[in-house]
Amino acid sequence: MRCYRFTQTGAAHALRGGGNEDACLLAHRGDTVLAFMADGMGSAAFGGDAARSCVDAASRVACAAFAPHGLMSDESGAVAVKAAFLAAFNELQKDSVLANHPLAELQTTFMAVAFDARTGVLRFGYCGDGGLFVCLKDGTFAVAAQPQKGENVNLTNGVLDCDSWMFGRLENVAGFMMATDGLFDRMSRVDGSGRVIATLEALRAFAAAFSGAQSGACCNADALFASLDAAESTPFSTVSDDRTVCVAASEDVRLSELRLASFRPNCERPFYKDDAAGLLCDESVAGGDAWSEYVPLPLCRSLRGRRTVMRRAAKKGALPWS
Repeated sequence: MRCYRFTQTGAAHALRGGGNEDACLLAHRGDTVLAFMADGMGSAAFGGDAARSCVDAASRVACAAFAPHGLMSDESGAVAVKAAFLAAFNELQKDSVLANHPLAELQTTFMAVAFDARTGVLRFGYCGDGGLFVCLKDGTFAVAAQPQKGENVNLTNGVLDCDSWMFGRLENVAGFMMATDGLFDRMSRVDGSGRVIATLEALRAFAAAFSGAQSGACCNADALFASLDAAESTPFSTVSDDRTVCVAASEDVRLSELRLASFRPNCERPFYKDDAAGLLCDESVAGGDAWSEYVPLPLCRSLRGRRTVMRRAAKKGALPWS
């Protein structure tokens, strides 16, 4: 399994002296990956705090709920993803009460993925304007999660809007790439039918991320950024929004066989009453049965000579379980 996550503060926030309002976490154990991503809304006073709270709470609950054992992994993945959304929702409600912050100022998008490379099954959930690309074992590369945007592209849904939650399931998956709108919008376009589809930039970025990488958290961020800057459009380095990406791929991925496609995965609306309610708790983990977390890839571009400084992501300790 090859995986990494990366986030970078956008130019607009950096110029204002603000912080990164995106948050992401990617955890893996063996051939299983859980990924979580949130994009705090700029119109909300505490959007960045909301994004970080959602990812932190969702990761704790989902990792405790997921049981990657044999045939259980499929349904367990569905439960883990839904539990992640419940945890994110509950965390913002709690933050609103404890910190006396209006819920309207705690708006953030949210995405969660549970991927089992052994079975090729990927469970996902999303709300908001981020997106999810998937790579199937036959080389097909396409958008799996359609971003939710209003007539005004700056309007979208947040995790507090339960009616906007969407959940789906895909088979024969070899890898995925999830991104906030700062990256996703740059790697997709709207076709004639009004659906968002992947572009060559997305395919090249997915392939470039693993160019020269062997395993673990290694990735070639220089190649990824170069693939985006090479397009005949606005240079990626001038994009003002925060940009965050999580990528994971099994050894089944054949980069030379990747090809763009379009399909419509079956998605469902939120769970029914009491569904997964019993799983919203942290559980202790048996010794040696811990998830490994990857820290964000530090990357900065110097003003002198536009030289890119890149360090490979390093492994971090096990996720906190209490």
